[in-house]
Amino acid sequence: MTRKQIWILVTLLLGTFMGALDIFVVAPALSTIQAGLHTTPRAITWAFTAYTLVLVVSQPFVAKLSDLYGRRWVYLACVTLFGAGSALCATSSDFAPFIIGRAVQALGAGGVIPVASAVIADTFPAARRGTALGYVGSVFGLAFILGPLIGAWLTGGAHLGGIVTDWHAIFVVNLPIVAAIILLGWRVLPNVAPMQRADLPFDVRGMVLLAGALFFLIFGLSQLDFSNFAVNFTNEAALPFVLFALFLFVPFIVNERHAADPVVDVRAFSRRQLVIAMCLSFGGGIITSSVVYVPQLVERIAGLKAGAGGYYLVFVAITLFLGTPLVGRMIDRYGSRAVMFFGAVTSVIAFLLLLLAGRNLTLIIVALLLLGLGLSTFVGTPLRYIVLNEAAPDRRAASLAVLTVCSSVGQTVILPLGGALIASATGRDATINGIHQYYAVVLIIVTIATALIPLLKSRQTEQLTIATRPVAKPTRVAAGQPSPLKRSQGQDSAARTPVVSSR
Repeated sequence: MTRKQIWILVTLLLGTFMGALDIFVVAPALSTIQAGLHTTPRAITWAFTAYTLVLVVSQPFVAKLSDLYGRRWVYLACVTLFGAGSALCATSSDFAPFIIGRAVQALGAGGVIPVASAVIADTFPAARRGTALGYVGSVFGLAFILGPLIGAWLTGGAHLGGIVTDWHAIFVVNLPIVAAIILLGWRVLPNVAPMQRADLPFDVRGMVLLAGALFFLIFGLSQLDFSNFAVNFTNEAALPFVLFALFLFVPFIVNERHAADPVVDVRAFSRRQLVIAMCLSFGGGIITSSVVYVPQLVERIAGLKAGAGGYYLVFVAITLFLGTPLVGRMIDRYGSRAVMFFGAVTSVIAFLLLLLAGRNLTLIIVALLLLGLGLSTFVGTPLRYIVLNEAAPDRRAASLAVLTVCSSVGQTVILPLGGALIASATGRDATINGIHQYYAVVLIIVTIATALIPLLKSRQTEQLTIATRPVAKPTRVAAGQPSPLKRSQGQDSAARTPVVSSR
């Protein structure tokens, strides 16, 4: 890597770390935040629900802006929004301002990951792209390890310079990171846009339809009751919302097919590689969410006090953190298909061990180590690599946003199912039985995903796609003038035309 590439990567890693750390810091502090805001356990779940809703809805919009008007402007604006939301949360003493702050945080976080990955594709050559993406993925493992520890330390009343911290401090820690990213990003991030189109109108109708569809879909899925599915047909906050969301997707797809410059280039999804990647991202979201029930399983098996089982997630985080940078190098050498197949098989073995381990903690620890390795080689880095290679340069960030949305939908679908299975389980070890039933469902889904992976392109075909794809020359944006540069409709079509078969 050149010195400039190193500093660009450092800036992007800081942003990714900040966004990931916020997730893992807030989770263990939720009960403390609930007490501090004097609200109910049901109401405080909106700290995550509001975040997820805004995050999913904002990602395609923010990513599209970065494709149009340049990565630096949009990335720094997102980081600034995240800082503003953190400041609002840190100063909140009432529930409403806190939830608004979480929504503003999510609006900023919606552009951090897709734009960061798109900058890597714009900056690093194809031969080094997997390695760079691997470093971005490893940051999640680091946040996984440090987040709960920092959250517990700060909410437990740490003494810093004569000040005793409380839950507000977990949001204050974001502010110096935001300042560092803005200073570094202004100096080192490329001030270019992949392909700017002033002559084509922004697809406002498509953006409104997509935002509405995603909002109703995520909200409805989060309210599903799997313990009594028939209730969902009469529950005004569940299945009707999901059905309305699916209805909105129909005019959205029709609109995108005819829009001059669509938010999502639906024609690109005629390529098998992209369709499979989105399906695998959905499965990856399910696998990622499965770690939520690990602490509860360990506590019941080992007879630990509530909260102590969370420390066992460190075993997942260790192999996730150590494995992800290696995954990037493996992708550059062996291709995404081989790496993902290894990760999927490893995940299958991990869930089998969790089901067969019984009360053997040693086997459970081995399963958690394998699960972390499976996550590092199946979720995240390989999928982003595939999308960056398949998407046209001026569609990279938007395509990555769709990938992330698929993962979020997978996470939203599977978690209520786990809660329902645990609640409906019977017997002496009802909770353990319920979690085992949940992991059996996840195992089936991972097995199906494993069967899909051989349909991806081989390394040779993957490299051919990279070599033959038309390269859109980036347009430098003058400081203070993020106005687009005109480009003809014919050039736009050429950049989107697939060059090789999807095989």
